[in-house]
Amino acid sequence: MSKYAQYRFSYEKVAIYTVSKILIEMQFGLCCYTELNLTDFANEQNMGSHIEHEKPKSSYPQLAFEFNNLLLCALNDQDLQHFSGTLQFGGHFKKSKYDAQLFISPHQYNCREFFVYSSRETANKSRSLTLS
Repeated sequence: MSKYAQYRFSYEKVAIYTVSKILIEMQFGLCCYTELNLTDFANEQNMGSHIEHEKPKSSYPQLAFEFNNLLLCALNDQDLQHFSGTLQFGGHFKKSKYDAQLFISPHQYNCREFFVYSSRETANKSRSLTLS
């Protein structure tokens, strides 16, 4: 590996760690999609997290480094392999799927109001869900 590649790799690791730390504090330690406690999830399930681009960088490259487009979610790319079919979730599962008319942003102040959480650990849309 060249010295430049080593430097770039080291710099990227530091940048990812720093951004992740800021996001976990801003999100009160919770996954942006599931509200799983990311620290508990990492310690108890040995699963990582992922810096998510709300608007996919493949479709919105100009927003790739915009902080308001970044979120922290459960499961890194290797962790997703442990879940199959309907059990898959998180940013890597979402991939580049994004429809601004249907997507409820975790940045939206009242985003919790669009879902009803059951004791069976499932989330369903709220009966009062209306999209503008």
